[in-house]
Amino acid sequence: MNIRQEAYKNNRIAGLNQTKSALAAGYAESTATHMSKKMEKFVESDIQEALEKAGLTTDFISSKLFEKASSSNEMIQLRALELISKLRKFLTDITIDQSSHYSKVQYSFGDKEVKPEG
Repeated sequence: MNIRQEAYKNNRIAGLNQTKSALAAGYAESTATHMSKKMEKFVESDIQEALEKAGLTTDFISSKLFEKASSSNEMIQLRALELISKLRKFLTDITIDQSSHYSKVQYSFGDKEVKPEG
C-alpha cells in the first residue's frame, strides 16, 4: 500500500466519507470520487477490523440502533429506522427537506423512488 492509499485508509477510519478521504489523502478533485470507490475495496477489511477493535461490532451497532428506533422522539426514530434500512440494504437513499414548515421526505428503495403524498 502506498502513502496516499495508507492516508486514504486512515481518513476513512477517522470517519471521513470516501470522497473527502481521497481528497485529504492527496488525490486530485477530478479523480477523488473514482479513486475512492476503487480504494474502498482495498481498505474495507482494515476499516472493519479497526471498527471492531474500537468496540463497534455489528451486535453493538444493532442494539444501539434498536434502542434509538424505540425512542419517543420521532426524528430520532426516523433516523434510526433510516440507518437500519440502509444497513439491511432496503434503503439506498433518503432526502429530508425541512426548509418549509413541514418536512418533505423522499425515499429510494433500490431503483424504486418513493415520494410520499403531501
